[in-house]
Amino acid sequence: NDGNQLMRCEADLARTYFGLHQDGQAFQYAREDLALAQSTDARQNIRDACQLLSIYYGRTKRTDSAYFYYKRYIVLKDSVLNDQVKGRFASFGFEQKIRLLREDKQLEDLCLNQEMMIKNMLIGGIVVLLLFAGIYIWIIRLKRRNAEHRRKQAEDDLEIQRLEGERAR
Repeated sequence: NDGNQLMRCEADLARTYFGLHQDGQAFQYAREDLALAQSTDARQNIRDACQLLSIYYGRTKRTDSAYFYYKRYIVLKDSVLNDQVKGRFASFGFEQKIRLLREDKQLEDLCLNQEMMIKNMLIGGIVVLLLFAGIYIWIIRLKRRNAEHRRKQAEDDLEIQRLEGERAR
């Protein structure tokens, strides 16, 4: 059911029979290949079938038919080559676009990575700052407790001295 495979097989059979000099069988397969290729509008297969028929007619000394199929072969050959060149140019354009898109994506990824790194550094800096602020507040509280404790100690010492002074009196 695969037309392309069938056309390729018929062309291979025609070439094989041409090689074996069984021109009747070769002609039959070449004609079938051409008919199938024309029905599916497969220009590459039409080109190859025209080449085979040109060879067959040249071998059987039918120069008019050989010339007709040879001319058709040359026209189709140029047409197929032009299409292939156009396809290559189109694919080159797509490849260029794909390459540019990849480069853009890599650049975006790089920018995102840099932004994430800056964000992480800022968050880390804020955390370190908060840690230092917590330590500073803790130290201030300790100093105030020490000062409060010293003041209380000094008051207690004064109270003890006053009481000792009253007892001594």
